[in-house]
Amino acid sequence: GDPGVFFCNRAERDNPTPWLGTLSGTNPCGEVPLLNNEACNLGSINLRNIWDGEVSFDSELLQNTTRLATRYLDDILDRNKFPVEAISAATLNTRKLGLGVCGWADLLALCKIPYASRDALDMLNEILTIMRRVADEESLRLGEERGPAPAFRDTQESQYRNTTRLCIAPTGSIAILM
Repeated sequence: GDPGVFFCNRAERDNPTPWLGTLSGTNPCGEVPLLNNEACNLGSINLRNIWDGEVSFDSELLQNTTRLATRYLDDILDRNKFPVEAISAATLNTRKLGLGVCGWADLLALCKIPYASRDALDMLNEILTIMRRVADEESLRLGEERGPAPAFRDTQESQYRNTTRLCIAPTGSIAILM
């Protein structure tokens, strides 16, 4: 739903697998640029649940949750039933994940941090830095255990299990359901 603009050239500069082709679109909400027939497996960590009970967030809990969620989202890819073989093949070739967050406003309220503040931005930067590091580490570990994404097998690229790991999707309705 929301109106938006997609900058094709910018997305293409960040294409994790340019040797597979040009990004041709996005998922329905526009947060994940995709190749033809590709899907991305999305999931969110509810930040409200990582509150330390006092004034901030529990870094260790966030790391453990990110590690588990990365592994879980990768497992789901192997269990999904896609409607056509072309989608299965494209999705399993790149194994894109989109681990994100929801409950951000709730966490800020619990921490008594104003939404539009420097403290909020600093906390978000810290949270997302942790999530990126841990998701990258876990995808590399999965690559060692189970093999890298097939898209990486015959390249000089890294041996990540997933060509993408994080994504920030709009999560208002997800947070309400949670």
